[in-house]
Formats: sequence, structure tokens, C-alpha cells
Amino acid sequence: MEIDAAARLFFLIFAGAAAVQDLRNLSISLRTFLIFGFLGAVLCICRRSLEPGALLQGFLPGLTLLVLSRLSGGSLGTGDALYFLTAAFYLELWQLFLLFAGGLLLCSGAALCMLAAGSLRGRDMRRKRIPFVVCLLPPALLLCLT
Repeated sequence: MEIDAAARLFFLIFAGAAAVQDLRNLSISLRTFLIFGFLGAVLCICRRSLEPGALLQGFLPGLTLLVLSRLSGGSLGTGDALYFLTAAFYLELWQLFLLFAGGLLLCSGAALCMLAAGSLRGRDMRRKRIPFVVCLLPPALLLCLT
């Protein structure tokens, strides 16, 4: 199996495991991030020569989300930021942005559906939480399968 195919496979396993955990618990185990982060780092080293600039650029989306998570008092989950930091080992910067944009699009659609359903039932849905990592799974599949 070639290194790029292995990286895509392990990223999909990571994306699936994180989505299941986020859906069940609204959190993701730190162990998941450590295992797949380490595996991603090894594959990153094997796959290409490490260019510090490119690697740092890949971490920018995750670091930005981490700062926003801290500034928002946790409204944006730390797990979401750690997801993008881990994904940086597997994906290029442009793929991370597509992943984020696709996740935002799906999450926004889910939020609108929840608000509409709640409105029809006369329920207040403003405090409901949406597991964002679950919304990242379809774009992750598309990125890895194309």
C-alpha cells in the first residue's frame, strides 16, 4: 500500500472514530487525538520531506480554532480545534479549508432544520448543541475519495 493511500485510510478511520465519539458524547477522547496525531506525524514524515513552513501553515486553522475556543469560553469546542490540528498531518492547507467550509455548510443546514423543527413543535432549540465533527465526516469522505 502506498503511503498516500495509507494516509487517506487512516484519516478516514480517524474522521469516523471522532464523529462517532462526538455524536455519542459531544466530546472526543484525548486518546483518539494522540493515537491518530502520532500516526499522522509518522506518515507525514514518511510521505514527504518535512517543510517547516508548509507544516506550520497546516496547523494555522487548528490553532486559530483553539484560540477562538479559549476566547469564546468553550462555545467553540476544544475538540473541534484538536480535530483540525490532527487533520493537518493528513491534509494540505487547501484541503483543510475545504473540510472546514463543507463542515460549516452542513452544520448550518442542520441548525436551520433543528430550529425549524423546534419552531413547529413549539420548543426552544437555542441551547441545543450540534456535534460539529459529525458534520465534517461527509466532506472528509469526499476529500479522501476524490
